[in-house]
Amino acid sequence: MPRHHRHALLPAGPRANRLRQLQMLTDDPHAFVRDFYAEFGPIFTVQVMSEPWVVLGDAELVREIFRGTADDFHSDADGIKFLLGAEALIFMNGDAHRAERKMLQPSFKKNRVDEYAAGMWRNAHDAVGALEPGSEILAQHFFADITLETIIECVFGVTDPDRAARLHELFGFTMRTMQRPAIGVLSMTVGGARVRAAIKAGTQLSRARYGTPRKAARTLLGQLFDARRELLDILRIELEAARKTAPGERVDVLAELVHSRYDDGRAMSDEAILDELNMLLIGGHDTSATTMSWAMYYLAQHPEVTQRVRDELEATFGDGPVDPAQTHRLTYLQAVIDEVSRLRPVANIMSRRLTRDTHLGGYDLPAGTVVLPSPTIMHYREDIWPDPERFDPARFMGTRHSPFHFFPFGGGSRACLGRPFAATQMRVVLAELIRRVDVELAPSCATKNAMNGVLIGPSDAVPLRVLRVDGARRAPLAA
Repeated sequence: MPRHHRHALLPAGPRANRLRQLQMLTDDPHAFVRDFYAEFGPIFTVQVMSEPWVVLGDAELVREIFRGTADDFHSDADGIKFLLGAEALIFMNGDAHRAERKMLQPSFKKNRVDEYAAGMWRNAHDAVGALEPGSEILAQHFFADITLETIIECVFGVTDPDRAARLHELFGFTMRTMQRPAIGVLSMTVGGARVRAAIKAGTQLSRARYGTPRKAARTLLGQLFDARRELLDILRIELEAARKTAPGERVDVLAELVHSRYDDGRAMSDEAILDELNMLLIGGHDTSATTMSWAMYYLAQHPEVTQRVRDELEATFGDGPVDPAQTHRLTYLQAVIDEVSRLRPVANIMSRRLTRDTHLGGYDLPAGTVVLPSPTIMHYREDIWPDPERFDPARFMGTRHSPFHFFPFGGGSRACLGRPFAATQMRVVLAELIRRVDVELAPSCATKNAMNGVLIGPSDAVPLRVLRVDGARRAPLAA
């Protein structure tokens, strides 16, 4: 069996050099791990960055990683460091990780998410009402606008319409720019921390020049640095405003973090709060929009599934509007979301770094080795999911799948903290859209897997043609 040509002590893997493997990853990130799984089995080695990765595609191997603590398996997410600040939870380990997670958890308990749900529905209702029959939309952009509005309101607590609109514009621009495939490839090549340092330096340069007579930046990077500088300035104003409120006066995540304290009585620093909010922005905005766009891609091709969702909506809400507080009752819609998440996870691998020598899958892996459970591999294993290529939401009806077979939100002590928020938002937004709108795939649709920065999404944002919009029958909820 061929073995990775530089790492004889690690599991077998492809002989292709780093650049060739990087090209294969960017061409089709899901096929990248599935094809090597078919060739090498459930544990293999790849290398697209400066050091090799050991990819895991077996439930027992995934179980061993996910059951470890933040001391046993450290975070190794260098490839996404350019997107997030150094003090984000995802990069913490050990006691620091446990303390930070404890600080963030109250904002995502069910009662708090239920309070956010009304805003989720309102933003979806307004966006759907603005659609016009005969028009074409890009599903991923449509959903990203809705989820971004929700993040600005529920996470950042911005209520001033002009400031919210400006934040929407700045967030949208910076996210679209930083998630271009070229920046993701650069991050994987030279390291995310280096790309983050370069972006921070550019932002500081923009700040040093701010207020001096000059023309608007002409280059995309210059525009990115200026946008980030203005964005940080606005967020610091919002942070100071939150500090002036009384505990419990506001229910947004920013206000919650401002008034929270660690067990030793310390408050979070401004930088830590901004880093955590940025992490929540990406986790609650882009990933949800991507999954919902894939949902519409499948629903447009499966009218029988769409009709069953509508039947469930009718049975749940009758002729009234979607009640966001009751969307947890939409079990079939949730099954649709789960099946889409199985077929199109936003990440094909989830990285951990061994803190000690570990025997795994028949190999003695030294401390420092990067190991990566792969949701893509596990979500397509035929012994777990019969006919795995088929879109079949019934797989998730009345069945609770193992967290080592199905893990679109990660697992173990590092499972996504915002999962309840994301799940509620996807149910609310999709329910409102499916109830009121008929769509079909646009003639230009040629959707395939693609790298959107370091996330995996639809290559063309899923173009849809709007056929019908029901605007009169569904009245807004009473204030």
